[in-house]
Amino acid sequence: MLRTLTHLALGSFTALALIACQNQAAEQKNEAQTNTVTPVSEAPLNLLKYDLIDVLSCLPNNNTLIAAHRGTSRAWDIPENSLQGLNLLIEAGTLIAEIDVAGLKSGEQILYHDGVWDRKSTGKGPLASTTWDTAETYLLKSYAGTLSSERPPLLSTVLDLAKDKIFLEVDFKSSAKTDDVLRLIRERDMAGQVVLIAYTQERAKELQALAPEMLISAPGEDKGQGLNPKTTLLWMGRNITSQMGKTDMAGYIGLVSKEDNISEKAAQSVFLVSDWPTDYPAIIGEYDQQAYATCLAEK
Repeated sequence: MLRTLTHLALGSFTALALIACQNQAAEQKNEAQTNTVTPVSEAPLNLLKYDLIDVLSCLPNNNTLIAAHRGTSRAWDIPENSLQGLNLLIEAGTLIAEIDVAGLKSGEQILYHDGVWDRKSTGKGPLASTTWDTAETYLLKSYAGTLSSERPPLLSTVLDLAKDKIFLEVDFKSSAKTDDVLRLIRERDMAGQVVLIAYTQERAKELQALAPEMLISAPGEDKGQGLNPKTTLLWMGRNITSQMGKTDMAGYIGLVSKEDNISEKAAQSVFLVSDWPTDYPAIIGEYDQQAYATCLAEK
């Protein structure tokens, strides 16, 4: 008799526990269905369908895009400003790549950071005195000095690869020809896919006059006085502070390292440039996917 009562009690307890679990699961399912806040990294939205200025203007204040410094990640031990690096960033879902554009003696615009070949390639001497026939024979080296099979890429090739796949932040080196760079961008209908970097207010105003349809990154010391607030991003480097709101201009850009507080910097910028971009999701933070999609559709 005692054994029978024990079995009955255990059976009742198991049934009640099962019902409780079923009710809890149903409640969680209903809650999940009504919760529209979704991690950006899991979002199906294709942001590359839109102009970058719209992507940034619709981005909620607590979200930040991650940009890849010099078009790669140091974690990969591959050359900066290379086709390999750009391909890997696209595969990783990175939304922005910062690239460096330089000009050759023969007129071609290529990707390369330094003014001379010596440190990051098998070449020697200044880029500005090199022709394309010579430059395309050089092999690129990684941050660590590892020799690769990659060669300096033409800007035209990079733009063709990046079109509708990744936004570009364009850094003009001293040998770059501004008119040629802008022409190559416009020929591919990529004006809405780029940010043009300026290191002085005078240069920012020059770029804004030459390319009013493109976003400009300007130094932020004087908060962009005299520049178009709708198309100006202010470069703050590592000096982003809580006193600077995203809505003052088109937004702030900052530099982030592994030692930085990413959450604090993300709260103050529209995108952050990193040497380790794949350490973070493409966009930091959560957002209301439906509201974001609606905002973009209205642009």
